[in-house]
Amino acid sequence: MAEGLTGSLAQWPLPDILNLLCSSRQVGRIELTDGPHRADVYIREGAVVHATSGTQSGEPVIATVMTWAKGTFSFEPRVPTSQVTVIRPLADVLQDAAAEVTERAKIRDTIASAHIVPRLVATIANAVTIQPADWSVLAFCDGRASIGDVTDALHEDEWDVTRRFYRLSTSGLVEFEEPLARPVLQFAPPTAQQSAPAAPAASAGPPKVIVSPQFFKELTAHAAQALGPLAPVIVDDGVDLLKSTRESFAKEKASQLVEFVAGEIADDAQRVKFQQAMLQWLRSAA
Repeated sequence: MAEGLTGSLAQWPLPDILNLLCSSRQVGRIELTDGPHRADVYIREGAVVHATSGTQSGEPVIATVMTWAKGTFSFEPRVPTSQVTVIRPLADVLQDAAAEVTERAKIRDTIASAHIVPRLVATIANAVTIQPADWSVLAFCDGRASIGDVTDALHEDEWDVTRRFYRLSTSGLVEFEEPLARPVLQFAPPTAQQSAPAAPAASAGPPKVIVSPQFFKELTAHAAQALGPLAPVIVDDGVDLLKSTRESFAKEKASQLVEFVAGEIADDAQRVKFQQAMLQWLRSAA
């Protein structure tokens, strides 16, 4: 029955396809496409065992494909796989994927695209505890970088970055604006010599932004309030751990250094106070 099964995702949503093939205990691969996007889902004896799409794998792929409003699918029977990235029953996977689809739709109502520009709000009404993963995006929250820019700079999944920004917005730390026509953001300060155009860089990645010396002054001063005279030593230990120096410290590593120092503060209240102080400085710097 499933031999050569093909069709449109608009007519056959992914949950219907999976339920059909798993209930008949098929073995094979479902190839799904939506424009430039592609995903492969493998089933074996009535169960989904592996899913992959780009750098994603496992259950998140199911939720991603369920957001595709159009596209096609094709089932190729008897295609085995040795990989297992999905271990839960199909009903549980689909239930959680449906919940994530609902969450994504809610977030997209606020953040319509990766071109949206996040910026720190002027004032914070209440104290907020910042999660470690959020520091990495806050470091780029200067009112110029779009969510896409931040995603490229961090080399992370766009949806994960978008979700973090949404979490920060619901905490009252970040707001969003539509970008005006603007040049492509360069993650590097201008050099002293700009009389002649620079030769193209050998690396394909974005230029590295170096944190200002003021960042280390603020970091050490606020850390000293909780750690005392050991603060400079702990900051330098963090810089060494991140395989850098103060003079060449990349902005994208700033959040990791803040969290390293915060982790050395044993008192919970002092740790939160330190995080809040650093957030306040980031806001003023942006």
